[in-house]
Amino acid sequence: EDQEVSFPNAVVVETPPRLPKPEQIFGFVADPIPDYPDYYADFHIGQAEIENMLRNYKEVDSERFRYVHHVIGGERTGHFMTITGGKVHWMAKPGGLATLEFSGGDKIYLLHDGK
Repeated sequence: EDQEVSFPNAVVVETPPRLPKPEQIFGFVADPIPDYPDYYADFHIGQAEIENMLRNYKEVDSERFRYVHHVIGGERTGHFMTITGGKVHWMAKPGGLATLEFSGGDKIYLLHDGK
C-alpha cells in the first residue's frame, strides 16, 4: 500500500514554460535591417509582433521547421530580456516562421498557428 509522504518545509518549484509570456519580456531590440535589396523591405518586427508571436505561434521540431522554411529573404533578428533573467535572441521571417535562442543555448522553432 502506498503511503503519503509529507515534507512540511518543502518548496514546490514548477518547471517554467519553454516560451516566455509576453508580459515577461523587456529591453526589446531589433537589429538594423540589412542594406541590400530585399523583396520584404516592408517587413518589420517590433515588440508588439514578438508578443503576438509568443501568444499565437506553436513550437515545432526542427525537422518540421526546415520542411516549411521556404521563405528566402526577409529575415529579421534581434533580442529581448526576460524577467526570469535571460537574454533571448529571436529571428522572424515573413510567412509565420521564427526561432528563439536562449542564453543557455536552447533553441525553439516556431510556426504561426495556421501553419
